[in-house]
Amino acid sequence: MSLSLPVELWLHIFRLSTLSPLTTRLYAVSYSPFQTIPLVAEDELVTKKTKAALVRVCKQWRAWALDLFFEDVWIERPEKLRSLLGEGSDDCGCGRWVRRANLPYSSSATVSPRPLEAVKVLEQCPRLEVLVRKGPTTTRRDVDMRFEFTTECPELPSLKRLDWWHMNEAARTGGINLLGDVLQNAPNVQYLSLGGYVRFSSLSVNGSSITLPSLTTLRFLRLNALLVQQTCCWSMPALRHIIIDTVEDVAVLEMFWESFGEQIRTIELGHYLSYFVYDWLSFILRGCPHVTELNYYIHFTAIPAFDDEKDKFPCLTTIGLHAQPNMMIPPESSGYWTRIQSHFELLCRPCFPAVKKVLLYGDWGGVTSDIRYPFLVQPLFDRRITIERIEV
Repeated sequence: MSLSLPVELWLHIFRLSTLSPLTTRLYAVSYSPFQTIPLVAEDELVTKKTKAALVRVCKQWRAWALDLFFEDVWIERPEKLRSLLGEGSDDCGCGRWVRRANLPYSSSATVSPRPLEAVKVLEQCPRLEVLVRKGPTTTRRDVDMRFEFTTECPELPSLKRLDWWHMNEAARTGGINLLGDVLQNAPNVQYLSLGGYVRFSSLSVNGSSITLPSLTTLRFLRLNALLVQQTCCWSMPALRHIIIDTVEDVAVLEMFWESFGEQIRTIELGHYLSYFVYDWLSFILRGCPHVTELNYYIHFTAIPAFDDEKDKFPCLTTIGLHAQPNMMIPPESSGYWTRIQSHFELLCRPCFPAVKKVLLYGDWGGVTSDIRYPFLVQPLFDRRITIERIEV
C-alpha cells in the first residue's frame, strides 16, 4: 500500500492526521490574536495516540513517522528518556526530532551535586524550539522536590519560545531552574510567557543584565511587582506585542510601561474577571501611546473612563473584539446587549480618531443575526470603519 502513493503525499497525510486545534498554539513563536492557552495545556490525547499508532504499522511507516512521534516530549523520567533519544550529533539520534519539551520542576530537583539527567536530555535536542517550565503540580510521593545544589543550563540556540513559571526554591540553584541562565543560553527567543511570584530571589545571576534581541512577544501570566521590576532592567529592543493574561493588579505594570511603553504596538487583554471590574483599557493605552492594535474580550473588559479632551490615541487603527461570554451576563439578558452597544459606541468617540478596522473573533452569530445589529454598526460605517469576522 505504501508504494501506491508518493512518499511526500504519505508524509503530508501523516502530518495532517497528527494535528489538533491546539498544535499551532503550542508551537507558535510569533503573535496572533487570541491564541493563548494555559501553561498546563498539552496536545490532545487523540493526536498522541495517532502518532503512536503510525510508528507501529510497519517498518516503512515507522521510518516516516518517527520524527512526529518525538517532536513533543515530556521530561518526567529523564534517565529513561535519555536512553530512548539516544546519543549522537545533530544527524543521528532521535533527539534531533524534538521540537517542544515540557520539563516539570520535579525532574530538575537538585538533591545531589551530580549533573542533572534532565540537562543531559536537553543537550540531546539540538533543534528544540519550545521549552515549557510550569509550576509544580505533582502529587507523586516518590518525587523528591529538594533544591539544594547548583545546576547548569545547556546551550539552547534553536529555542524560539519559552513558557516559564518562576519557582523561588528552584531558582536558587541556577542553571535550568533560573530564568536568567536559560535566557542567556537562548539568544534567539522570540516569544516569552512569564509568570510567578518573586520573593527575594533574582531572575538572573548576580543581577547580571539580560539581553533579548529577538524577543517580539511577551505574555504576562500571574505575577507580582518584584517580577515586573526585574523585567524592567532587561534589554528588549524588538519587543512589540504584549499579552496581559491574568494579572491581578493593574498598578504592577506601571513601571513596565515607563520602560517599554513607547515601543509597544499590540496589546491583548485576557479573559479575566478582574478586567471586568476595573478599568484597564485607559491605563494601558495611556501607558502605551503608540499602540496600533488593541485586542480584548468584550464581555470581560470594563468600559473605560476616557476624557475626550485629554485622551487621544492617534496611532490606534485596529480593534479586535472576542465574543466569549463570561457566564455572569447570559446572552439572553438585556445587560448582554447593552454591554456590546457600549463598547461599539466607545469606538466612535473622539479619542479614537484613527480606528479603521474592527475585527470580530469568536462566535458573533447571535449578535450579527439580531435585528438590532445594523443599528449597532451603522455609526462605525459612517466613520468609514470596516468590520470583519475572523475564525479562531
